[in-house]
Amino acid sequence: QEAGIFSEEEIRKICQAIFFHSDKKMENGSLEHFSPGFTGQAVPDFWQHYHDLPQGIYITQVEQDSPAQLCGMTPKDVLTRLDGIPVPNAGTLRELLAACTSGQSLDLEVYREGETLHLSLTID
Repeated sequence: QEAGIFSEEEIRKICQAIFFHSDKKMENGSLEHFSPGFTGQAVPDFWQHYHDLPQGIYITQVEQDSPAQLCGMTPKDVLTRLDGIPVPNAGTLRELLAACTSGQSLDLEVYREGETLHLSLTID
């Protein structure tokens, strides 16, 4: 099997995907909700070794017309860095997203089919 290519059944068996979003309490007490529009999970250690994948978040789904889709992210990408900061697990990604604000532009480093790409995602 090629690196980075998994069936939906493999993904479901190994771990449950996480939808990433953030709710931030504003100064006026209201909640600001934003989502980059993708679902993923941390790349398990054995995927890293067996499929030669980097540490990061394996993207399982990208929502139509979402910031993630508009910036070019696709399922089977591995998100490795957000604004230059390594993203080894879901907790780190959630912390980084919680610090973002609506309208902010983020540099996503993704691994796709053996190549490292940089995508510019704007939080809506």
